[in-house]
Amino acid sequence: MLVGAQAAGAMLPDDARRQAAAGGGDDDDGGGAFPLNSLNTALMRRLQMDHVTHQTEGSWIPTAGAAGSGARHYRTSGAAGAALAAAAAAAGRSGGGGGGAGGGAVATVSAAQLEAPPLLTRAQVLRALELAVKLGAANGSLLAATTRGARFAGQLGGIAGRAAALAVESRPERVVALLGELHVELQRLPPGTSWPAVRRVITAGLALHRLRAGPLAAAGELVAVQLLLRLYLSHRAAAKAKRVVEFAHVSKSGGTTLCRLAERNGCRTESFSTYRNCLVPKFDDRPRYIDYAYHRAQRPRGVKTRCDRPPKTIDRRKQEVSCRRRRKIMLQHGYNLYMNEYTAMGGAEDPSLAHACGNMLTALQLRHPYSRVLSHVKHMWHAYTVHCRDDRHLYFPAGHNATHWARLLAAPLDNYLVRSLAGEGVFGLASGGVRQEHMALARVLLMQQYDVLLVLEDPSISHTALSYGLGWAEQELHVNSAQARGPEPGNDDGLPPDPEILYELNRLDLELYRFGVAMAQLDAVVYDAAQVLGTAGASLAALQAAAEEEEAEQDYGAGLEEEDYAEDEEEDLEAEDEGGGEDYVDDSGRDQRGDSSAALTDDEGLLVEPEEQEERQGEAGGRRQAIRARAGAGEGVAAGAGTGEMAQSGASSSSDVRSSSSSSGGHSAGSNKAATVASRHALRRRTLVKESVPPAALTPRQRAALGCGFVGQYEPRVGGGEQ
Repeated sequence: MLVGAQAAGAMLPDDARRQAAAGGGDDDDGGGAFPLNSLNTALMRRLQMDHVTHQTEGSWIPTAGAAGSGARHYRTSGAAGAALAAAAAAAGRSGGGGGGAGGGAVATVSAAQLEAPPLLTRAQVLRALELAVKLGAANGSLLAATTRGARFAGQLGGIAGRAAALAVESRPERVVALLGELHVELQRLPPGTSWPAVRRVITAGLALHRLRAGPLAAAGELVAVQLLLRLYLSHRAAAKAKRVVEFAHVSKSGGTTLCRLAERNGCRTESFSTYRNCLVPKFDDRPRYIDYAYHRAQRPRGVKTRCDRPPKTIDRRKQEVSCRRRRKIMLQHGYNLYMNEYTAMGGAEDPSLAHACGNMLTALQLRHPYSRVLSHVKHMWHAYTVHCRDDRHLYFPAGHNATHWARLLAAPLDNYLVRSLAGEGVFGLASGGVRQEHMALARVLLMQQYDVLLVLEDPSISHTALSYGLGWAEQELHVNSAQARGPEPGNDDGLPPDPEILYELNRLDLELYRFGVAMAQLDAVVYDAAQVLGTAGASLAALQAAAEEEEAEQDYGAGLEEEDYAEDEEEDLEAEDEGGGEDYVDDSGRDQRGDSSAALTDDEGLLVEPEEQEERQGEAGGRRQAIRARAGAGEGVAAGAGTGEMAQSGASSSSDVRSSSSSSGGHSAGSNKAATVASRHALRRRTLVKESVPPAALTPRQRAALGCGFVGQYEPRVGGGEQ
């Protein structure tokens, strides 16, 4: 049975072969034997198939308090709760679990979970898994998260095709052969490649096989676990190389809590204050909620109110800051995390061009749209109370029914998750304007471009993703106090008497949410495989992958600076020449950071002295020549190119620029002056980095140890615990 895997190039350790032949094994040399059936158990437990009942569609209805709590609220029977409790106990006896960075504890099921049935029905899980495999098989390039990946459409199509074949294969020897072929296909991808859709399609194929053909045989399970471990280590290497986390913060989905949790994990950003929510004002990713035209139309003609100009009205970014420039700014300031509470980049004119910033570690937290919508209504009712005071009733002349709310908050109450992923063009559609094709696009983007997925209603999956997806040691989440706040005495909470209208309006968001939960469950299976195999401590594949990780990380890091973002850099330089670079000052000259010195900053937020302006323009021209030289000579990053080649290529381009500059005279003096300017900038940046360290939520030593997980070079040991 192992012959197929060996012929395909899969590497199996000697003790794994012995276990496969004998059906088990004993501990030796302090390393535990691989626990057979651990992957089979994880596939069933994470996808909740060991206790999923055939519920009817749409059986989830928020109960009282669901909008104001991070807990899961379902109407369920005692029998369902007992069944889930029994399943949780069985999972605990089997030793499965997600593991954690802080000590490798097995994930447990909370009391709230014991009172609730699974998030998805069996039919919904199967539909999501089949769709993921079908999307990849139909178009392999969909598995790539960057434009560079389109060049590997053939290999990606081969991966998706084998995952689809695995999903329907029942012969154990053929299963092993397919898994071995997947090992080979992954090795053919560029070093350091980590595209989340590849990981999810392969795991979906495994899950479908498990559900249709039963448990994997011993040999198949061993090869499958090593395959998943390879995928996990690729994710970890890429995360370390990216060095910055971009959180897509869908409002009222727990983003404020995650921002505070990031601070506890030693991350650095411009501000962790409650009202900043890890936003970087320069990027203009602030939330947009209110349809200003509809808001204004509610006010009687000639009447002035306290909230004639409400906050958070829907508008477009004044200028989009490219992903390459965002990462550059973050690193120059010493920041390694920020949140985007608006919508994805691109897509203003063509939704198909919407994208997350794949040159950073991307994360997204999901929340059931029914709970999120009700929470948003309560939040905005409170906001109108605070800002409008006695004038609030003027903006709700006929009460606060669902139809009025939907028109007032056109984006937040109408498929907000779809709008948040599909870019500005879709985000700005009127209420009722989001269509099925927009949801289908957002579904591909979710699978393809978001490295780490969290689910607010499933703490076990979220904790595992925080630990193994981000490398965070602190995973404890607490509900935002604003969410838990009830209505004020003598006042209602603004909820409409007819919420069913809002539920129906968010039908597409519900479909996308279900798909996203299934993708998060697949990720958890990969994390569980890393935890289990690391605990066994007996995988040759793990040792090989770990040995390759440093080289892969360097290759991936080099790629982040080159091909995919070279055009963005040239566009940014043109914007600088035209005076289009953004700063921290709005149109009225007010500083968005609360620091008046920002009015004298350049587009990087650093102080600019008048005598430096001419030198800065010269530096920009030199960088542009270097970009064009690289493009003309074909010196972009090729698949598998190492950092040494990159350095040689960069030196050649730099030499060309210097020789061109010296021919015009005065090069030596200009270089000395530029070096002085660069030295001053470096000093300021070191100061900024020092000042950006978060306040004493942790001791300096603790913050240094955590360092924001993978992007700060901290990582949990595979299997739990610190290295």
